[in-house]
Amino acid sequence: MAGMIDADDSQFRRLSSGGKFRRRDLTPMAQDRMLEIAWYLFEQNPFARRLITMMTDLVVGEGVGVEAEEPKILAAAEKVWNHPINRIGDRSRELHNALALNGEIILPVAVNDVSGVPTIGYIDPYQVDDIEHRPDNVLVPSFVRLKKQPGESEARRIPIIQENPLTGQLEGECFYYAINKLPNSLRGRSDLLALADWLDLFDQYMFAEVERVRLLS
Repeated sequence: MAGMIDADDSQFRRLSSGGKFRRRDLTPMAQDRMLEIAWYLFEQNPFARRLITMMTDLVVGEGVGVEAEEPKILAAAEKVWNHPINRIGDRSRELHNALALNGEIILPVAVNDVSGVPTIGYIDPYQVDDIEHRPDNVLVPSFVRLKKQPGESEARRIPIIQENPLTGQLEGECFYYAINKLPNSLRGRSDLLALADWLDLFDQYMFAEVERVRLLS
């Protein structure tokens, strides 16, 4: 039986294994390009902007709030919700616009050492190099790895907030949400990704029609 094994057998791997077969994500360059195109369309194409804001109108509506039956819990939640830095109710529209436009949103959280009130920030998805999942489950993203900046010896890894199964408490440093992806994808896709070429063609068509009418006049 040993004679049936090729000498170079160790250089091959199974077709069903390997990192690129476990994840269904865009390449890093394609992900960055998608973000650039989506931002350009949002800024320059009124149809694309309306597609994003219309979805926000449907999801957010007249606004979102926080409710709780226990008065103490409600008071604590409202302190975080209405904090002058957070202003979650006021920012709900722009946060959803960012989620729909970029396909993902990263919100780092810092806890005040004195008051204990957490405040949120924002990390542009363009700063993200990759999302790392838990070794035993691709459905559980564990770290946001940022692109290495000049002067840094290694890229910064931010643990994603999730429940600790031993304590039942939330642990981590940032919230991460992604949309328009497959279960074994970790990076989100913009709502405009599949429509980008069509929106560009529609833009060219409208300009050509306006130019034709101008020439006929």
